[in-house]
Order: sequence, then structure tokens, then C-alpha cells
Amino acid sequence: MKKASPTIVLFTVLLALFSNAISAQNIHGQAIYQYKTTIDLGNLGKRELSEQQKKIIASRMKHKLEKTYVLNFNESESVYSEEESRQGGGFQLMTSGSSYKTMYKSTKEKKVLIKQDFFGEAFLIDGSLAELEWKKAEETKQIGEYTCNKATALTNVTQADGTSISMQVTAWYAKEIAVNQGPAEYWGLPGLILEINTDKISIQCSKIILNPSEETEIIKPSKGKKVTASEYSDIVKKKLMEMQ
Repeated sequence: MKKASPTIVLFTVLLALFSNAISAQNIHGQAIYQYKTTIDLGNLGKRELSEQQKKIIASRMKHKLEKTYVLNFNESESVYSEEESRQGGGFQLMTSGSSYKTMYKSTKEKKVLIKQDFFGEAFLIDGSLAELEWKKAEETKQIGEYTCNKATALTNVTQADGTSISMQVTAWYAKEIAVNQGPAEYWGLPGLILEINTDKISIQCSKIILNPSEETEIIKPSKGKKVTASEYSDIVKKKLMEMQ
């Protein structure tokens, strides 16, 4: 049997490496996430509630506490937005979590742009992307068809009244999907984040469409009054004071 020449072997190896590099650079797709948050109904409005009252309130608030989000992503950008069919009008529930409609992240430029509706007015909150100090663990678990690795970090969360609290975040990310994107404000791991857990929030990926034939659209939010995070916080504080 005739052996392949060294030149042909080298060319084949280089071609394979080049193809893999091109493929890695073009990773894009869409992930669907189920978002759930909890609130303490034990002393709502500074008065104790019966178990029956808690059940009634929880049932009425379910569409605010459980939402579906869509993440369109590529290797350097993503847009995380509430599924249109689940969006509701009126008062937006204030919780220590994500209540925005759309978040655009550029992990390359370390920029974030958030569209937030507040009492009937749209705002575009422009700022820098916060970097978490992730601690990677050896622990793994299966999420769908992907083996995911565990990582934890501490993050500061600004509450509705403007105060800040420290919160531990647990993330599960898939190295097989080699992008540093994730749901909500979370990013910065060597693989797409498929699950986030805190003491009040759970975000779980339920579906992934990876590398579809058509390029995934990454559209920045553009409608709304542009403000900084500090300016938006002042607007919220002022409104809450007016309501007292």
C-alpha cells in the first residue's frame, strides 16, 4: 500500500486545524431559559398573612415570578430578552433579580445596554459589564445533552430601595459550547452558562439551537430614554418615595 507523502499529511492536518478554528469563531445560536424567583410573603405589607392568603397572592403573581427568556448569542455578543408572549403591562414587580425586558451584552467591549420599562416609561440603561470572580469546581452534572461544570461567585445586587446586598451565585456551564455568554448579567466562563441559582432566583436552560444555517440576529435595544445605572436608580428611588 502506497504511503501518503509528508506534504499531503501536513496539508491535511493544517486543513483540519483551520476548519476547526473557523468553526469555533462562528459559534452562534439561541437558548431558551425558564426564570423563577421567590419573594417572602410571610410579612408582606408589614402584616401577617394566612396560608390561604399566601396561596391566592402567589397564584396571582405567578406570571411575574415565572418567565421565559430567549438568549441570542455568538462568540462576543448576546441579547437576552423576555419572551414576547409572556410580557405583561402594568406595575413591574420589584424583586432582587432581573425584571428588565431586554439586556444586550458585548463581552468583547465589556459593555451592557438594558431596556427597562418602569411605570409606563421605557429606559435604556447604558453601562460597563461587571466581571465576576468565578471559582471553578470539579463537580459536573448533565443538563440536556451537555455535561456542565460548576462555578460559584459572589455578586452585589441592588434592591428596589437602592440598597446593595452580597449574594452567592452558582453557575453550570457547557464547555462544548465555547462562548463566554450566559443568561441575564452572567457571563465570563469558558462555555455557555446553562443554569444559574441563587437563594431567590433560578434560571434554567430548557432548549438550545446551536449553529443554525442562518446567522443568529443580535439586535441592540434602541427605544427608550438613555440613562446611566446611577440615574435610573435615582428615578426609581424618587418614584418609590412618591408612593409612600
